[in-house]
Parts: sequence; structure tokens; C-alpha cells
Amino acid sequence: MSKNREERERLFVRAHLRVRGKDCNASILDASSRGLSMSAERVPPRGEIVEVVLARSVLVGQVRWTRADQFGVILQDRIDVAALRQGQVAPQAGTRASAARAGNASGSHQKFALHDVLFLAACALGGVVFLVQAFRTWI
Repeated sequence: MSKNREERERLFVRAHLRVRGKDCNASILDASSRGLSMSAERVPPRGEIVEVVLARSVLVGQVRWTRADQFGVILQDRIDVAALRQGQVAPQAGTRASAARAGNASGSHQKFALHDVLFLAACALGGVVFLVQAFRTWI
């Protein structure tokens, strides 16, 4: 095993895999704090962004490798593997998600991706242009 590769823990956890808004049944076969080895009804292509939906949380990651009905996911945030085994997975302290949670005591923090911000900005700009045009035709 490589010096850089973290020890992986074998386990079996049922999950749902969400890819581009479509869900399918999946299983986590092993895990480390940085990634998961999984199997699923539909294996997403390498490079695809996926959501691993568990009973109490959603893990976001990117598919790094595929093989038949198995694939590997590198996670956006580190996880506590012992908590994953018990079905209570949460990002480890010091990660982006845990920092966001700590900064918002109500737990209702929502992260926005760059494309979300750009979409909202484009909608706002479109609304301004519409109002200017409507005002010009009214005068």
C-alpha cells in the first residue's frame, strides 16, 4: 500500500446515489475519511459529481474510478468513518461543511456553488433590463 493512501475500513452501508437529479440504490463497500468505494445499480462515469444520500446526511463527491458495478468517490469533505458505520456520518472538524455548521448555530446554512450565484446574478440583471424597458415604453 502506498504511503500516501489512508487505511480503508471495510463496511457495508446502504445508501441512495443521486447523479444529475436521478436516484438509484447503492452500497458503500469501504471507506476512508477522504473517500468511498461503492457499488450501484447504475455506475456513474468517471469525473461525475455525485451525492451519496444516507439516512441522516448527504455526502458530495466526485467519481475517480469505475470498474464493472463498482466505483470510487473522493469526498468534498472528510468524514468520520466510525460514525458512518453507525449511520451518523458528519463532516470531521476543520472541514468546509463543519466550519459552515459552526458558523450557523441554527444548522440552516446553505452553501451556494459558483453556478448558483451566477444564475441568481443573471436573473437579477434580466429583471433590471426588463424593468428599464417597461419603464421606457410607459413614458
